[in-house]
Amino acid sequence: MGTELRAQDDSPYYLNGAFDEYIEYLIHMERIQITHHLNQPFTAKVLYDAISKDSLLKEEYMAGLLLKDLKRYLPEETTKGKLILGLDASPKFQNIRDKASGEFSATPSVSYSYKNILAYSAYTANTEYLNDTLLFGSVGKLLNENFGRTSTSYLRYDSDHLRVFYGRLDRNYGLINTSSLIRSDNPFSYDHFSFSWFNKHFKYSFSAARLDDVFGFDSREESPVSDWNRRFYSFHRLDLSLSNRFKIALTETILYGGERQQVVPAFFNPMNIFFLSKASDRRGLEEGNANAFGSIELYYKTKRTAFFAQFLIDDMDFTKALREQFPDRVGFLSRVIFTDLVPKSQFKIGYEILSNWTYNSFYTYGNYTFNGSSLGFPVNGFEGLTVNFDYFGLDKLYLSFDLFLNQRRDQDLGVAFTGEKSEFPIGIAQKLKELRFRARYLPKVNLSFDLQVGYESISNYLNQDNNNENFFNLTLSASYSGLLSGLL
Repeated sequence: MGTELRAQDDSPYYLNGAFDEYIEYLIHMERIQITHHLNQPFTAKVLYDAISKDSLLKEEYMAGLLLKDLKRYLPEETTKGKLILGLDASPKFQNIRDKASGEFSATPSVSYSYKNILAYSAYTANTEYLNDTLLFGSVGKLLNENFGRTSTSYLRYDSDHLRVFYGRLDRNYGLINTSSLIRSDNPFSYDHFSFSWFNKHFKYSFSAARLDDVFGFDSREESPVSDWNRRFYSFHRLDLSLSNRFKIALTETILYGGERQQVVPAFFNPMNIFFLSKASDRRGLEEGNANAFGSIELYYKTKRTAFFAQFLIDDMDFTKALREQFPDRVGFLSRVIFTDLVPKSQFKIGYEILSNWTYNSFYTYGNYTFNGSSLGFPVNGFEGLTVNFDYFGLDKLYLSFDLFLNQRRDQDLGVAFTGEKSEFPIGIAQKLKELRFRARYLPKVNLSFDLQVGYESISNYLNQDNNNENFFNLTLSASYSGLLSGLL
């Protein structure tokens, strides 16, 4: 039942995005079995073992190419460690919403694994980072514009049923290739401690992090004054694998802080229920300034159809009195996936809705963000429908067709929650209709080329009344992933 339960896994997390859609297809088709696949990313060994079990699958071009790539990351001898030096490079030309630009990213990496321990570090330089003024809008020590960061780095220990981790890594808890409502890879990676304890029926995960300081205020005060506030984040989750086709996950998070805030032991205890600790146990310097969320997820699979749903709720919505007084802070996301309606394809229909203020708090240092980006779904005040078709029936070529229909409010994830009920979405809603076509060519294990063409029709563009725009978008890119390895 699944392939996530190896006694020893000293392979790095597999971060090559060229095969993401294909891996998703294999999971929904049950061509591969990954016990707790609502947690990403996967390690190279988990994926390699899962694909290798299907002798017919290994004969297919795309699966064979993926196996070759995965094998490059696996240890070759149990008596020696493996050193891997990597370099990923990607040039890109894009014309998005009438703005043309040429971009380039490069990520050198190094990893060393021996027995149960793995060390990994990668640094990414990307010219697109210059557009992110929240994190990269400063001048570095060398008086140059800052457009690079350590994107992934960690030390990891694995044993039979336990994994211990410290470092930074993009994680997503929910359906693969879909931004989770509770914790996603939307923000830049952040340093955190975590462990997971698992067998074939359950997986218990815990994480704790010191997030970025925020210059913020508490809007409930009579005369709010802004100051620097420390912020801390705790997360725990229980994944239940009732069968290969039926998964349930329960998650709780809490983000707390204050001007002189320290770690609260009750929120660092993996077995405490954070909401109950906040309500009854907490006695600290910044009383009450803790923002808790809970979520539940369901995944169910039939022969050719998969269903996924995730529901998110803020602790303010736990009681009837607060629900009557304040606007909801909730979210809902769903997907229906049909596999092989056309051989070697998947067809997905999705719907998501988030309340106007889901990730905002009365105290701005309690907003559910890291460096200004949401820790969960990218935005509040959003309602969207997605239709997607992926096709894998051509050797070396992956094709995708997408339709997006959505509306969203004008918002700032850094502002304070007003506590006032209003229409959804607030103010003038930007409404988007988009058609998109993607093609990816995979001639070699370490090389891919991407073409993306799209057309957008937007009403009330930038949330300005009667500001209607149409855009033709084009992106051309190439990706190279080089590795050198040796036994030490």
